[in-house]
Amino acid sequence: SSIANEDNRFMVGDAKQSIYGFRGASPELFLGYRARFEAEPDAGRTIFLSNNFRCDRQVIDGTNTVFSVLFGRGGSLPYTDADALVYSKRPEGEDTQTKLTLALIASGKEAQEDDAPESPEDEVNEAYTEADWVADKIHELLRSGTLRNGERLRPRDIAVLVRSAKNSAQAIAAALDKHRIPVYNTESKAFFENAEVLLMFSLLSVIDNPQKDVYLAGVLKSPLYHVTLDELVHIRMTYPSGSLCDALQTFVKETGFAKGRYFLDKLALYRSMAAGMPVDRFLWYLYQDTGILSLVYQKDHSAFAEDTDSAQMRANLMMFYEYARSFERGSFRGLYQFVLFIEDVIADKAKMPAGQLVDEDADAVRIITIHHSKGLEFPVCFVAGLGSRRSNADQRANINLDREGGIATLLTDDTRLVRINHPVRECVKQVISDRQAEEEMRVLYVALTRAREQLYLSASVRNPEKTVADSISTAGMLTPRLLRDQSTMLAWLLTAFAASPGGLDGLTICYPTGEEKEAAEVPETEVPTTAEPAQEDNSGITYAAAKRLIAKNLPFVYPHAAEVSLPAKTAVSDLIRAAEAEKEKPTDDKAPDEESPSEPLSREASREYARPRFLSDTEAPATAAQRGTATHVFMQFCDYRLLAANGVDAEIKRLLSDGFITAETAARIDRASLRTFTESALFARLQKAKDLRREVRFNLHMPASLYDPQAPEETRILVQGIIDCYFTEENGRVILLDYKTDHFSHAVLRDHKAAEAILRERHGFQLACYKDACEALLCRPVDEVRIYSFALGYDFSV
Repeated sequence: SSIANEDNRFMVGDAKQSIYGFRGASPELFLGYRARFEAEPDAGRTIFLSNNFRCDRQVIDGTNTVFSVLFGRGGSLPYTDADALVYSKRPEGEDTQTKLTLALIASGKEAQEDDAPESPEDEVNEAYTEADWVADKIHELLRSGTLRNGERLRPRDIAVLVRSAKNSAQAIAAALDKHRIPVYNTESKAFFENAEVLLMFSLLSVIDNPQKDVYLAGVLKSPLYHVTLDELVHIRMTYPSGSLCDALQTFVKETGFAKGRYFLDKLALYRSMAAGMPVDRFLWYLYQDTGILSLVYQKDHSAFAEDTDSAQMRANLMMFYEYARSFERGSFRGLYQFVLFIEDVIADKAKMPAGQLVDEDADAVRIITIHHSKGLEFPVCFVAGLGSRRSNADQRANINLDREGGIATLLTDDTRLVRINHPVRECVKQVISDRQAEEEMRVLYVALTRAREQLYLSASVRNPEKTVADSISTAGMLTPRLLRDQSTMLAWLLTAFAASPGGLDGLTICYPTGEEKEAAEVPETEVPTTAEPAQEDNSGITYAAAKRLIAKNLPFVYPHAAEVSLPAKTAVSDLIRAAEAEKEKPTDDKAPDEESPSEPLSREASREYARPRFLSDTEAPATAAQRGTATHVFMQFCDYRLLAANGVDAEIKRLLSDGFITAETAARIDRASLRTFTESALFARLQKAKDLRREVRFNLHMPASLYDPQAPEETRILVQGIIDCYFTEENGRVILLDYKTDHFSHAVLRDHKAAEAILRERHGFQLACYKDACEALLCRPVDEVRIYSFALGYDFSV
C-alpha cells in the first residue's frame, strides 16, 4: 500500500490452499481484498482463474461436490460458481474412471489422532489393514494400469499422500516392500530412533565418557558384545555402588569375566584412537572393527527389530557416517564435540533425514505428507489415513493463543498445584478449534487436487457401514457447527457427498474384502416382523431351547460386583470420609426420621457461603480453618534449625521471599501458636533427634474393607498419603508425629482431657494408617504415635 500506485498492484494466490497457519499464513488477507473489491469496484477487481488443466473430470467433479458443502456451509471461505473448478483438460485417451474410489477398511479399533502416541493396540496385526489395501491396489495398477496417453503406469507416477507420517507412512512403505515395489519415503521416523544408529551413537558416547551408565548398558547388551540382561543385573547387584563401568572393571578383575574383559580391552583401544582421529574416520574404523555393516545383514538380528529391512539399516548407518563427515568438514573438532552436537539434535527433536535406498529421481512410489505435496502433481494419487482423528493438541495446551480470540491460560489456586479452567479459555479454545477445522478443510482440498488422472481415497474405521449411515444422518441436519465439529476428514467427505444433490451415488465405496459396490447398495437395517418365530434357525437351535438359554443366562450376577466400585488407588483422606459415611448410615433397628433431615443434610442446608472476594470492598478476616491451613503450610516448609536460631517472624519472611508461601498465607499464619511450639519440650526433642524425616510420601496396599466394608477380605487397594514427621531418638526409639490445627471452642479448651479425646477419636484412623505405612517404610515397629495440637500448645500420645 505504501509503494503502490492506483493501478499497478497485482496479487495472485488461492485462499483455498492456505495450509500453513502454523507459520502465520492468513487466508483472511485475500478474503478481505475480495470483499472490498466486491463492495468497491473502483478499488480493484477479483479475477478468477477457475479453469483446471491438470485434473481429470472425476477429480474435478468430486472436489466441487465436497467443497461446495465444506467451504460453502462449514467455513468462512466462499465457494460460488466462480470458485468452483472448471474441467478444461484435453485428455489424450478415454476417461474410464467416472467416480472417486473410497476404501473403508474395518480396523476393529478407534482411529487415533494424527499426532497421538502409539498405543499397545497399534502393535496388533489386523487381518487386512489400510496399508495392505493401498499396497495391493498399487500392485494391481502397476501390473495392468496405463496412463491416459497409453504409456504403462510406472512406480514414479504414483504418490501416497498422508496427513501425518508418524504412524501411517512406515506401515505403507512396509506393505509396498512386501510386493517388491520401490518406495521413496521421505517421511521416515526420527533418525536416532533407529536401533542401529542409536547403538553406534551409544558406543561413541561410551568411548567419550565411560561413566554414562545407560549408554554403556545398551552397548554391552547389544549384538556387538552379547552381555545378557542377567549378567548385567548380576554385575550391578554384586557392586551396587559407583558407576556401571567401575563395577564392570572390578567384576572382571575378580572373576575374569571374558565378555567384560573383551569389551574393556576394546574400549581402551578405541579411547586411545579417538583422541587423535577425526570423528568420521574414527566412526568408519568402528564400522570395520565391529563388523556392524555385516551384522545387520545376518538373518538373526533380533537385537534390532524383527521386521527391520537390512538394506535400510545399512543405509541409515551410511547416512550417520555422512553426518560425521559433514561435521568434521573444514577443521578438526573431535569426538567430544560430535557427541554434544548429536545430543543437542536429539534433545531439540530436530528432524534429520534417514538413509534412502532409492534416489529422489528414481522410479519409485513416493510417500509424502499433504503439506509437502502442495504445488506438486502426480498421475495417480492415494490419499490415506482419512479416518484418523484431527489433532487438538493446541487446544489442550496450558496457554491458548489466537490472533483474534486472544490469549487464555489455565488458572491456579493458592497452592499452584491445581489448574482451573474458565469460560474465557473455553471461548478461545472454540475460536482455535474453528480455525483449525477450516485449515484442515483446506488441507483436504490440496490433497484432492494433486492427482492428474486417478484419485483413490482410503480410511480405517471400526464399523464402515455404521460410518456411512452416520454421515447420511448428519447430512440431513447439516449446520456449520456440525461440520466443524466432525473429527475426521472421512466424515467430511461422506457428509459432503451425502448432502449433495447426487448423494453417495457420486462415490464408489469398496470394503475390506476389496469388493466394490455402489453406496446405494449399503445394506439397510432389517426391521423385525411380528410373525411367529421359526421353530429352528440356521444354527440348529430350536426356539424353545433358545428361550431356555436366555432364561438361564439373563439373571446372571457378576460375582465380583462389589469390587467394581472400588478405586484402584485412593488417599487416606478418602478412607476417612468413607469410614465417616459408614458410621452415619442408619441401622436396621433405627431408621432415620423422615420428618427431620439427617445431620449431614442439616449441616449442608445451614452452610453459609462466603461472599466472593472480587465482590467485596474489603478483605474478609481469615477463618479459623484458613489460619490452620496456613500454619500447616508453614510447618511443611520451615527449617527447624533456622526457626530455632532466628525465630518465627524471620522464618516466615524467608519462606515468603523464597517463594515457598504467598503473602496471603503469611498473613494468616498463627504466629503465637508457632512461638509456643518453638518453646515446647517437643521442639527441643526434635532438635536432639538422631534422624528426622518430614513430609514423607507413601503408597501402601491396604485392605479394601477400610474403604468399603462389603469388599472381599482378600481385595486390597493402593493408599497414598503424606506423613508429617517421624524421628529416631538417641536410644533408637521411633516416634511418629502429626501436627493438628483443629479449632476448639473456649468451653472445650478449658478441659484439655476432653480436647485430647476429641483429637484421638477424630484422627485415630488416619494415624493408624500412617503408623502402618511408617512401619512398612522402616521395616520395624513404631514405638510411639504422638499428636501436637497447636490449639492446646503441647503434644500427647495417641
